Amino acid sequence: MSVLQNQFHYKKPLWRRKVEQMLELYPIYKQALSQHCESLLVPPLRERVDGGSKESTTEQIVMRRAAKQRIVDQIEGALSVLTAEEKEVIELTYWPVKMSVKGVCNQLTISERKYYRLKKAGISKMAFALLLK
Repeated sequence: MSVLQNQFHYKKPLWRRKVEQMLELYPIYKQALSQHCESLLVPPLRERVDGGSKESTTEQIVMRRAAKQRIVDQIEGALSVLTAEEKEVIELTYWPVKMSVKGVCNQLTISERKYYRLKKAGISKMAFALLLK
């Protein structure tokens, strides 16, 4: 990048990048939580004795699952503070697959300007709800 191009390069704030990352991971975590976790029902035959971790495999799985559930709950709580329009823009933009701006605008019959305004407001409200801003 030349010096002139670098001056005008916009970098998203950290709080916005974190919210967007959480929105992208949400369906993955949701799916992982909904799947039957067979490894919790069948304990391992033996635990590692050569070091590694102090927790058993089952404890590690439960802790990872609880962390994913916490993130899912946080995102769902943050989504609940959005207006219907903001929520619809966020959902269409990120789930089930990332949709283009034009695709979302066509589906909702809104202008690109309104799309960006609603998305920005929604992500900002979510950041406040998630205590990131």
